[in-house]
Amino acid sequence: MIKSKLFIMITTIWIIFLLITYFGSKAFLLSSFLQLEQRHADDRLSQVDQALTQMTDALSTFTANWSHWNELYYYMQGKKPEFVPNHLNTTAFNNAHINFISYWGNNGKPVFGTAVDTHSQSISSFPKGLEHYLTLNSQLLHRKSGAMQGYILLDRGIMLIASNMITDDKTIQPPLGVSLFGRDLNPSLLNKLKETTNVKLALLLPQHIKQSNDFTEVYKGIAHSPSGHFTRVVNYHHLQGYTVIKDINQLPIGMLQITLPRNIYHNGLETINDFLIGFICLTMAATFLILKLIHAMIERRLETVDHQMTLISLRHATHTNSRKRNGKRRKNDAGILGRKE
Repeated sequence: MIKSKLFIMITTIWIIFLLITYFGSKAFLLSSFLQLEQRHADDRLSQVDQALTQMTDALSTFTANWSHWNELYYYMQGKKPEFVPNHLNTTAFNNAHINFISYWGNNGKPVFGTAVDTHSQSISSFPKGLEHYLTLNSQLLHRKSGAMQGYILLDRGIMLIASNMITDDKTIQPPLGVSLFGRDLNPSLLNKLKETTNVKLALLLPQHIKQSNDFTEVYKGIAHSPSGHFTRVVNYHHLQGYTVIKDINQLPIGMLQITLPRNIYHNGLETINDFLIGFICLTMAATFLILKLIHAMIERRLETVDHQMTLISLRHATHTNSRKRNGKRRKNDAGILGRKE
């Protein structure tokens, strides 16, 4: 009875300990893997930002090369009208994937401008929506020095934009205006981003975002956040990350969405389960050995106590028998003495 109660008590304690260890360890370790997963997603979003920035840098470099040029400088002075037909042709800009070319005087008025459809390799209409960024106080047109690059929102989508001062080859002469070059953030450019970052990528424009309450909440949440990033778990197998795109006026004009497999979470969950299963098996084995040891010690102690009780009983019985025999002898001796008298 004692052994059974002791066994039940110890087993119950170990089961409670194992349950606390299992769920506590799983919650603690799993939270670490979830944080690691979030950091990984944020890093991938940063890679997307960097890849897009590199493309804008490339556009800015191209714009600078086409801004610091003696022949262009003379053209802005009205001296070389052949500059346009000799150099500003669709072939050159199709090869560089440039969709918009323009030169503006110091008075903020256009000297030359055209748009190029790189898909059909032909001249296209002036991009609608550009006028919102070419106001009297526009940062793109009225620059005292240096270059500028960023993004603008047009009716047809987002465009990468770069501006630079128009000077001579050695940038010694005073600027005669500003050059503006643009590149559409189109499916072709998105495919290059996908290849560079190796992630599943999608562009979400304001008109698409407004159609979804889910996207609208995310958009509002990251529009003014310091990092401009947001990640969330979609299901057991995937998570999504969002990075906001802001225009040259620092206003949000869209988002890039990435979809990532939850490899870190799955590997972490598998590692945790393997660890806990191994820990439980070892604990159960140790528990079994401890119970066997306790059982053996109790059984041995009970055997010892039983042996001692047996000896005590034998001694008591022997002592009792001895007293009885001594009493009979004394009676016998008394009877004999009485008869002799």
